[in-house]
Amino acid sequence: MSALQRMILEEPLSRVVLKPLVSLKSQDSLRAAIDLMVERKVGCIAVVENEKLIGIFTERDVLHKIPILEKIKLPQLTLSEFMTPEPETISPHHQIAFALTRMSVGGYRHLPIVEHDRLVGIVSIRDIFAYLLSRTDK
Repeated sequence: MSALQRMILEEPLSRVVLKPLVSLKSQDSLRAAIDLMVERKVGCIAVVENEKLIGIFTERDVLHKIPILEKIKLPQLTLSEFMTPEPETISPHHQIAFALTRMSVGGYRHLPIVEHDRLVGIVSIRDIFAYLLSRTDK
């Protein structure tokens, strides 16, 4: 087994360096969410109420769920209307291989990381690849 295979199969997701968590509430405006995604250069926003993850809003939601005519009304629209409710989550203790499998099977590029019912981060496929590449260069 190669070193890369061993890392993917054995190392926990908690070793992957994540970007700072970006979150909003479900009643925040769609405009605020899109502006925040652009400003922070992130592909998704966690939708949180009372410190609990209730949804996820991604760049795919922007492209696929918002009709062109609705884009004119962005300030009046809320995240709750376009987020993906109750997204699939993963624990930081799961192996990287488990996260990659979930992403592949579900067609996700982002997975919220939850520990003891508390959102601790979001991992992207890009985060995982960056981690693996940084470890194989050594």
